[in-house]
Amino acid sequence: SLATPGDDLLTEIYKGYTIYHYKLSQNYYFAFVNNYLVLAGNSILLQQILDAQSGTKLQEDPIFQKVNNNLPSSGLMFGYANMQKLFETMASNPLFQGQKMHDLILLQPFLKMFAAQGFTMIATENNLAVQTFEAIDRGQLQGQSYLTYNDKYAGKLLNLAPENAIMFVGGHDLNKELNRISEIFSKGTSIDATLFSGILAAQKEKYFGKDISLESDIYPLLKNEYLVTAEDNFEAPTVAVYIDLSNKNEDLLRIEKLATAFMQKRAIFSPQIQEVTLPDGTKGREIVANAEDISRTDNIYSGYNVTTLQLGSLPWSINYAVLDNTLVIATNPTAINNIIDRKSGKITTNLRASNDFNKTVLPVMRTADEVFNIKLGAVIPVLGLDQNLVLKPYIEGLNSLTMAKNFFDDGISTLYVLDVL
Repeated sequence: SLATPGDDLLTEIYKGYTIYHYKLSQNYYFAFVNNYLVLAGNSILLQQILDAQSGTKLQEDPIFQKVNNNLPSSGLMFGYANMQKLFETMASNPLFQGQKMHDLILLQPFLKMFAAQGFTMIATENNLAVQTFEAIDRGQLQGQSYLTYNDKYAGKLLNLAPENAIMFVGGHDLNKELNRISEIFSKGTSIDATLFSGILAAQKEKYFGKDISLESDIYPLLKNEYLVTAEDNFEAPTVAVYIDLSNKNEDLLRIEKLATAFMQKRAIFSPQIQEVTLPDGTKGREIVANAEDISRTDNIYSGYNVTTLQLGSLPWSINYAVLDNTLVIATNPTAINNIIDRKSGKITTNLRASNDFNKTVLPVMRTADEVFNIKLGAVIPVLGLDQNLVLKPYIEGLNSLTMAKNFFDDGISTLYVLDVL
């Protein structure tokens, strides 16, 4: 029993329903509605639920129907949220108003695109899957789609990636997605439009300076398929970026322009201890940000030019090469050489051909626009979760987490798959 000895179970009748609650030991209320047990934190909330039994049901709401029809019909768990009503509730909360209201207002042009969200959880023998669907409010799009692609993500760059990658994210036409989000923000206030474009422009100027344009120098490189991988470990990962170029001759000029601007900007800093004289004449020490000198070298490896930008005394560098129509960038030259060897066939293993990929990623990638995968065995120690005696029995058998996202005219469907060894 949930009650303490001697506690009383009290009842009250409300519109033909019996509401139960314990006098002392439990602070919740419950009632039986048809074949269901309904619990609430207080009597008023439970009464509101009972009132709804005689009104319009949630399952009759067109927005709910759209979400529900785009999710599996059976599962372990189902959840639903009307996003606009949720935002209205959050905005009316005094605590939220004081802490987060400003952020909500700035993001409103983007958030109001989403009418509702739902999820279904499904368990199989070797994995746990959660599928979500975010319904788009077509009225906010003025007759246009939110974001759709003519083709699904092919994953052809995966053939160049390392078999033992601990994380990767891939997709296609990032340029289209960035431009679409920018258009949505531009339909808000001038502050809203500046928010999104300003963040990207600030990062561009930090590393490349004012003479580089997002629209003409960077975005055109992102029109086709892209892939980002990490290997080794998360404490000191080797990161690589793969980009399928849409116009090799023009893109080569853009790449060299970006490399030159990056070297001139010298925006990579490392901490340095510097001796200073304090106002009273005594000597002191302070940590200052020291701009690293960036030097460039070019070497030929298996017929391809590999450029290395050495970032002063830092233990990593920026290395890049163009392999036919693919730009590859990595944080050490060995990774670039390995990519070239995979392309030539000197290294015969790759991520696309790995057993783990075919088991966990390929089944959910076939209809996806974007895919993300992370090896949990590599990230759990970094977070210190393997030292938690309570969590350890539950997480030591986890293999990977995969996310596959699909964009449609009326919503976004995302599948999360937790694979168990």
